[in-house]
Amino acid sequence: MEDFPEGALEKREDGISVVLAFLAPSGKVDETHVIASSGYPDLDARTEAIIKTRYVISSPTLDATPVAGWILAQIDWSAIRAEKDLRDILEKSGLSRDVLDDLFKRK
Repeated sequence: MEDFPEGALEKREDGISVVLAFLAPSGKVDETHVIASSGYPDLDARTEAIIKTRYVISSPTLDATPVAGWILAQIDWSAIRAEKDLRDILEKSGLSRDVLDDLFKRK
């Protein structure tokens, strides 16, 4: 919980931030770009900071030599998963109201 940006928990911010990260041959992340936002800039910025400072991954190799490359990384900031949150996600996916009602057994 200490990783949440100040005030984010109180505001009930959550979501998944997906980041494209450039992995140096050393295994350290040198560059990041948010490619799927959580919907909250502070969560996305914290995701990039955590990936840049904490991720150390074995680099891919070519002929046994570490090489640089791009990876996808994500952080799921979901503090609370309620039915409303799930319904919002599904609605954004373009499912029809009838399908949503069937999923939640309501009409």
